Amino acid sequence: MLKLECPFCGLADIDATSATSCSRCGRGLVGSLEDPYGWGLASDVQTEAGPIDAARVEAHSARAPAVAPVTAVGFWPRMAAWGIDMGAIAIGVLMFANQLIFVSPGLFGPFMLWPAALLYFTVCNKLGASIGKAALGLKVMSVDERPIDWPRATLRSIFWLVGLASLGLGLLWIIWDEKRQGWHDKLSGTMVVKPDRV
Repeated sequence: MLKLECPFCGLADIDATSATSCSRCGRGLVGSLEDPYGWGLASDVQTEAGPIDAARVEAHSARAPAVAPVTAVGFWPRMAAWGIDMGAIAIGVLMFANQLIFVSPGLFGPFMLWPAALLYFTVCNKLGASIGKAALGLKVMSVDERPIDWPRATLRSIFWLVGLASLGLGLLWIIWDEKRQGWHDKLSGTMVVKPDRV
């Protein structure tokens, strides 16, 4: 196996058959077909490495697949998604309360609605979309493009309830916010997007 050194930072023992960038400095290492790693290899070293496979070089030099652009989603599509979600939560709560024979669903159901909403939205935030968002092709993502972890998903759900409890001001914030973020988005570092078709 041919091992080379990065000409930019000096990292040694780079596998020339599989590496396309330096793991230390991140600089691209793909050059021309004659010198696929751009290191100005001596002809005897290239001979030792064997003939250059054009298909392999092309595969290594291929860029990562383009990510479809996304558009921040405004208030009304999100309201439609919330309507679907709240309907799903209400049906789930009533079905669960109905199973408790000793408790009237009419009395117990309303007390379960908000804890159920907190749990539902936390799980959905972690997954990236609720039933309503998935139905409308929307997605929750972090602004730093990292996966949403459980603490962030929980924080987003809690502040969604706070935004709703503040006479909806935290949710209405989406209307005039430049990035289309409600309080719960801003405080948890998330946004709701719709992937654009390429």
